[in-house]
Amino acid sequence: MKHTRMPAIIIAVVTALLLTAVSVLGATAEEAASATSDKHFSLESATATEGSLTVAEIVKKCQNSIVAITTQTVETYDNGYGYGYGNGYGYGYNPFGFGYGYGNPYGNNNNRQYTVTGSASGIIVSADGYVVTNAHVVEGADSVTVTLFDGTEYDAEVIGYAADNDIAVCKIDAQGLTPATFGDSDTLEVGELAVVIGNPLGLANGAVTSGIISALNYPYEDDEHTINAIQTDAAINQGNSGGALFNSYGEVVGVVFAKMGGSLVDGIGYAIPVNDVKTIIEGIINDPDATAVSTGESNILLGVTITTITDEISDYYSLPKGAYVVEVEQFSAAERAGLQTGDVITAFDGQTVDTAETFIEIKNQQSAGEDVEVEVWRNGQEMTLTVHMPEARDVTTEITKGTQG
Repeated sequence: MKHTRMPAIIIAVVTALLLTAVSVLGATAEEAASATSDKHFSLESATATEGSLTVAEIVKKCQNSIVAITTQTVETYDNGYGYGYGNGYGYGYNPFGFGYGYGNPYGNNNNRQYTVTGSASGIIVSADGYVVTNAHVVEGADSVTVTLFDGTEYDAEVIGYAADNDIAVCKIDAQGLTPATFGDSDTLEVGELAVVIGNPLGLANGAVTSGIISALNYPYEDDEHTINAIQTDAAINQGNSGGALFNSYGEVVGVVFAKMGGSLVDGIGYAIPVNDVKTIIEGIINDPDATAVSTGESNILLGVTITTITDEISDYYSLPKGAYVVEVEQFSAAERAGLQTGDVITAFDGQTVDTAETFIEIKNQQSAGEDVEVEVWRNGQEMTLTVHMPEARDVTTEITKGTQG
């Protein structure tokens, strides 16, 4: 009997052990799965801070504070064709939205007129109808229309605009609007959540995109303007111009105004920090007959667009730390000095340059008329160039009173 029962006992013991092992392994796997499910690898959780909102909560709070803006400009056409492009909404500093011209494409159209239509965005800043947008959106427009998120349309009066800062204020005859809350752009940090709400392509009023703050104090520069901008990878398209860049608390920290174009570029857009324009906006609203608001600063513009070589870019591309030259303006002091696109500025006036911000700080310490040595890295070679510092441009913000009725 004992000999016949031993195998059964052994089998029973082994089976019990296997079941226990399976049970333990199952529990361990369950715990691991549970632990993994608690980790939400979303943009929102990755950028979350105490008291921050989700993107959906930001949209609910802020969407009614954003408007669509449509402009119309009458142009005279005199080259025999019946179509044309918009009123400063194409490329460069005014990069959002094409205008559409209407006319007779046949025969002699010299001195014929056609209407150019542009689309953009705006931010409600008061319950009684003041709306902020970009200067390039409304400058030169013959009519401006503001459309609320609920679809209600209003004719808008351009109260004034500050071209140097690309900021404008319009007024509509409305009450009980939902003004946006302005935040503190000086407290922003790279990596924070960024949410853009606007009117991309003039087709989706209140459309939302999200990303992060990818750079601060980016020196966005063109022929006439320099703006130390906020850079974001939240999608920005034509028509987003004048819309809002929100932080994770649903506060406006920037006014969208540009994006970097080109087939090799993706996810590089810019907003004007609100701390740089709050006083200007208040000045336009409170004193619409003002002729100028002075910032008390001046800038020497060399004619370069630059960006920082980060540690990651430096390691990946074997580039030195410094200020990378994205573009050199034609006929500028930088071009005369021999600076080229692709150069990395590593020192200026004998001082080390490790970021774009450092370069700007050192540059602005110079005096007009001086010759300053610039050390650059170009295609693996180090060289020293000499730049003649041009006259400083006064960063006085000229405010033009609107004439629309």
